[in-house]
Amino acid sequence: MAATLVIFSNSGQRKDIALKSGINTLGRRPDCDVRIPRMTVSRKHCRIVQKDGETIVQDLGSANGTFVNSQRIMEAVVSAGDLISVGAITFTLQVDGKPDNISPPPKPAPHDEDADNKALDAISQSDRSDSNPAALVDPQEAQDPLTDLEPLAGDLSDSSV
Repeated sequence: MAATLVIFSNSGQRKDIALKSGINTLGRRPDCDVRIPRMTVSRKHCRIVQKDGETIVQDLGSANGTFVNSQRIMEAVVSAGDLISVGAITFTLQVDGKPDNISPPPKPAPHDEDADNKALDAISQSDRSDSNPAALVDPQEAQDPLTDLEPLAGDLSDSSV
């Protein structure tokens, strides 16, 4: 089973992030399989597990939650075409090339600066060892989801459109 997270830039440019078999961790830390350096994303936010022909999303105690099709979850089995939201970033899950026609998800609600500030305060208080300022992204900059993910997933020119 080949699972891919599909994300779109604000301009509609598509980027595919192939998931490896087994466990994929999503979060802000550099050691995550899919690193999302945004303040609305916890250091280790969630994981996506591929096991026995199923794909399971598990929240890892994130501050802002993990959502599948707009429903907050702790754990959920997901299927091709489901929307997985991590912080303010929304991916569409593609499994074995299905769905074959993916369009950008609906625009999210306006950005909540207070949530970013609360997350930053919680991070500062809970773990001073992860205070690499270069890894943190100011919530005012780079609202395009691909801006931060581009170095993690390779050159955008190799993505399928």
